[in-house]
Parts: sequence; C-alpha cells; structure tokens
Amino acid sequence: MAVVLWIGGAGVLSAMAVSLAWLGFHALFDAGIAVPGRIAGWMGGSIFLGMGGALLAFPLAIAGALWTDPVRTGPLVRLCSALPLSVPAFLVAMRFAPWLESLVGVPTRHPGWAVFALAWGGIAPQWLGFSRALALPGLGRWREAALALGIPERGILTGIALPAARRGILAGWMRSFARNCGETMVILLVAGGTIGGRWTAGEALVIELPKAELGGSLWLDLLRAALLLGTWTVLLQLGAALLDRSQSRAAVQ
Repeated sequence: MAVVLWIGGAGVLSAMAVSLAWLGFHALFDAGIAVPGRIAGWMGGSIFLGMGGALLAFPLAIAGALWTDPVRTGPLVRLCSALPLSVPAFLVAMRFAPWLESLVGVPTRHPGWAVFALAWGGIAPQWLGFSRALALPGLGRWREAALALGIPERGILTGIALPAARRGILAGWMRSFARNCGETMVILLVAGGTIGGRWTAGEALVIELPKAELGGSLWLDLLRAALLLGTWTVLLQLGAALLDRSQSRAAVQ
C-alpha cells in the first residue's frame, strides 16, 4: 500500500513539474511576436468575470455562514461545493433571459449572465470557507467570554467574530475567485461563444488553439496566456493558504 501511495504521489508531482516546465519554457523562450493587448484582453476577461461572480456570491455566502450551524449543514455544503453548479445556473438564466430582457432590459448576451452563473456556483464554496473561519476553537472561547460579560450577540458578531475571522473569510473569498477565473471557460463555452464580445483566457485556449499555427504569434500568445492564468490562480491559492495559516495561529493564541 505504501508503495502504491508513493508511486501515485510521485506521479502527480512529476506530471505537474513536466507540464509547468514545458509550458513555461515555450511561453517564455520561444521566438515570436507577441500581441500584449490580446493577452491582456483574455486575462482581463477572466479576472473581470471571476471577480464579479465572487463579489456577487459574498453576501449570501457570509449570511449562510453566520446564521447556520456548520455541524449540521457542513456535509450538505461540502457536497454542494463539489458540484459544478455554475453550468446549471447559466442554463436556468438563459431559460428566463428573454423574459428578463423585456422586463429589465438586460440582453441575453450580456456578461452579467456569466457573472450570475459564477456567483450561483460559488456561493457554496465560499459558505464552506467562511463557516470554517467562524468555527475555529479560539473564536468559540472568545464568544463564551463575551456572553459571560453580558455583551449582546450583535456586538459579539460585529466586534469579535467577524474581525477575528477576517483572514479566514478573505482566504475563502480568494479561493472562490481563483475557481471562478477557471470556470469562466465552461460558462462561455456553454453559451456557444463570447458573452457581450468578452473573451477569457480559458475560452481562447479551447477555441483558438486548434486553429493556431504551431510556433506562430497566436500559438505563443495562447501559451503565455495559459501561463499567466495558471500563475494567477496559484498565487491566489497560495495567498489563501497563508491567510488560513495566520488565522489558525491567531485562534490558538
């Protein structure tokens, strides 16, 4: 069993290292004329839609974390966070888009529909991260001490729980943001193309890479966009991990 685990772990690390080395080498050292505006547009689309979805999901996610019992709802939230809810949410939105377009004037091909779908799919992952941040043992001890001193629940929430859990809450939001930046590809592919003329890095890779000439400027720009998107999401996840570690140390003290 130990040998199987060792081989599996080594295989995963080797695959990651080889993939990153190949992508980084060709993206950085292959000769070719880059089009910075094109790469910036793809990255801007991914970040714009990803951040919009993460921000829109935040109010519902933090409300769910504050007003539900993580012990009872934890398994359900973990299940929901593992499901790709963005695509069903987008399909539902498209079903009612013509009616909403006539009602509020939002066209069917507007980027807001992608933001809505990403927010819907990102509520559960954020909720889970916020619940973990608010359920640390140190916060429970502080809450009990505050209740003993006669501090009301609202004061405990705004004066103790949220400030103490702020790093864990930010970490959960950053993970949702990173996940959304990758899922923009799925949403826009389900849409059959761009929404409102906005491209993303992931979508460009899927649609443009088969048509790109090997070694040409489009090929190199796509590789560079992939490297930038991967680096961006890794940095977000690394930042979230550092915030989680800081949150855990603060709760123990």
